[in-house]
Parts: sequence; structure tokens; C-alpha cells
Amino acid sequence: MNAVGKLAVVLISTLTVLGFMAPPTMAAAPEPFVDDPPAELLPADVCGDVVTFPVLTDHYSSGTEHLTTHHGLVHFQVHFRDVDTFTNTLNGKTFTVVNKGTGKDLKIVDNGDGTITITFKLVFRQLVYAPDGSLLFRTAGQFRTRETIDTHGTLTDPSDDTPVEGTFTTVKEFVGHDGTAGRDFCQDLAIFIG
Repeated sequence: MNAVGKLAVVLISTLTVLGFMAPPTMAAAPEPFVDDPPAELLPADVCGDVVTFPVLTDHYSSGTEHLTTHHGLVHFQVHFRDVDTFTNTLNGKTFTVVNKGTGKDLKIVDNGDGTITITFKLVFRQLVYAPDGSLLFRTAGQFRTRETIDTHGTLTDPSDDTPVEGTFTTVKEFVGHDGTAGRDFCQDLAIFIG
């Protein structure tokens, strides 16, 4: 898995991208957030037989979320800094991936059936560090996605919104510089922390 694929997996699992109908006067100040779940061991088979040692993964995310109203629709924007550390528990070596960037709703369409479709743009920079702290790879660029969200009939209450299965698509492929192009994430773990 390359840097862009890894970033997509991390963001999809940690950011809930929501858009919904709201009164035109609704606005909110940027809200800070921190996501610091407990570290956990990667499943032993996640990299097949490429990684033969236990890997502890630790994720830390921080930033701000901001809601703004345009034409009666509430748009979501996020500024984030994610740090993912992968540690070989047998030798203590770490492989660190740092992602910084912004994401925002570009377009929200009320489908009229209790669902909305959101086009989302993500601009980011990724830095990957070796166990000694030296910079290994640098990636910077952007991509766009689209997903349909079921509002469960409550357009003004995003707390019960859920993505409609099978609707997540990439509408604009990654554009930029990918320092990990042609590399395999599992192979890199084996090389740098094995």
C-alpha cells in the first residue's frame, strides 16, 4: 500500500465527513479535536508473510473542524495533523508517518430521498521517518472523493447519519508528488524496523 492508499484508509477511519441541511443563519466557530485511541497490535496476517514480527500501531490525530452554511447547506472543513507510529515490539524500532492537511466539502446535493451526496477535497502533505528520525519519503498533493450519506430523515441532525454502502468513490485521482510510488508499505515495515 502506498502513501496515498494509507492516507485514505487512515482518514476514512478517523474522520466522519458530514454535510446536512440547516437554517441559513447556522454557523459555528472552529472546534478543536483530538483523537488518541489506545495503541494496538496489528493483526498478525495484515502483511501476510512479509512482516514476521509483532507491530504495535499508535495513532494520534489533532486539528480543528469548522461548519459553514452555503445556500442552506452546511459544509464541513477540517485541518488535521495525524501521526501514525509503527513499532517492532521485539527491537523497539519505529516507522513514523505524519500527515498534515485540510479537507472540505466542495459540493453537497440533497437527493430528495433522505440522502445527500458529498464531494470532498483533501489536500495533504505526508512525511515518513526512519527509526533514527531521518526523513525517508515525502508526498504532497490532493484528491477528491464522493459519497452518499443516509440522513435517516433528519437533515439537521448529523448524529445519526451513515454512509450508504458501496457509494464511496474517488472522483479525481491523486495529483501531486508521491514519494512512495512503487513502494509497498509492508515491505517498508520489514526493511526499516525488521
